[in-house]
Amino acid sequence: SAHNKIISVSGSHGKTTTTGMIATIFLLARKNPTIHIGGILPQIKGNVLSGGKDYFITEACEYCDSFLSLKSYYSIVLNVQKDHMDYFKNMANLQKSFEKFAKNTNKNGFLVINADDENCKKLKTEANIISYGIKNNAIVCAKQIKANNKQQFSYCLYVCGIKLAHIKLSVSGRHNIYNSLAAIAVAISEGIKIKYIKRALKTYKTSERRFEQIKGNKAIVVHDYAHH
Repeated sequence: SAHNKIISVSGSHGKTTTTGMIATIFLLARKNPTIHIGGILPQIKGNVLSGGKDYFITEACEYCDSFLSLKSYYSIVLNVQKDHMDYFKNMANLQKSFEKFAKNTNKNGFLVINADDENCKKLKTEANIISYGIKNNAIVCAKQIKANNKQQFSYCLYVCGIKLAHIKLSVSGRHNIYNSLAAIAVAISEGIKIKYIKRALKTYKTSERRFEQIKGNKAIVVHDYAHH
């Protein structure tokens, strides 16, 4: 790729949402990213945006080992769970594929892993490792977590044990705390100001078909594409 830094988002689930969150932060911070995402992102009115040469933000899918062709500066692994067994046959093969992906990371770059996911913790690389999570003393950590009646979460963000900000999410579900922490890990490492991170995560609603709520006359229809 002709791009300086490839930001690849992998994992059994959460890829589209996390890629969308990273893209939203980088767009708001005027980083002019090139974006390739597995869903329709409303801000760019599609799933591809041809931006500048500095950043290429993309989903990295493990199916058929396709993500092994990426040479990432940031390799994000959200979780490693049983999926695509038609191809991998067993968990050992799936784990091996993610291990290769982690090792493909640029040595000066970063492997961003979920500290609360057992299989993520086993991954090794020559690159720098940034852990994120809630439970296991991660480098990027969410504490004092609260939820409103729509299950939209807010939390205090700690980086290296230092309280940095209060983060509010507009997407529903506890899993989105993890997705947002992964996005924050990348943004902070690239020196993006916390005010842009806060604003982007508060404004990020959803990609189409990712727990997308469509109000009907008498019912709310939730459109959710998730094969995992």
